[in-house]
Amino acid sequence: MAEAIRNELKKPGAGEKREMGFLQKIECTQNGVFYNFMVGDRNFRLLTQHPRAVPVRLFTRDLEGLKFGCSVSPMDTPAVFIYSDKPDEKTKVAGEILSIDFVPKTFVLE
Repeated sequence: MAEAIRNELKKPGAGEKREMGFLQKIECTQNGVFYNFMVGDRNFRLLTQHPRAVPVRLFTRDLEGLKFGCSVSPMDTPAVFIYSDKPDEKTKVAGEILSIDFVPKTFVLE
C-alpha cells in the first residue's frame, strides 16, 4: 500500500520542495492563509492567497469527517506537502503551499 501511495503523490517541480510533517495550525488572516507544519524540530510556515486552490487529499481513513479549515487543531496524522521554495522574511514564510496529502502514520516518504 505504501508503494501505491508513493506513486500517487505529486512530485515537486522546478523551484518546489516536498516535505513530510505534521500540520500544527492554519491561520486565516486578511493577508492570506498560513499553514504551519512541524518537520522534525523545524517549523514550516507557508502561505497561500487562494486556499481553495490548494489540493488536499487523504490517503488514510484517520481523518474521515474532519472539518478542515481555520480552526483545525494540531494533527497527529502526517502530511506530505509541496511548497514553492521562496522564503520571505517580511511574512516569515518558507514559501507558498501548493498541495497537502495526508498519509497513514506508518508511511515513510523515501
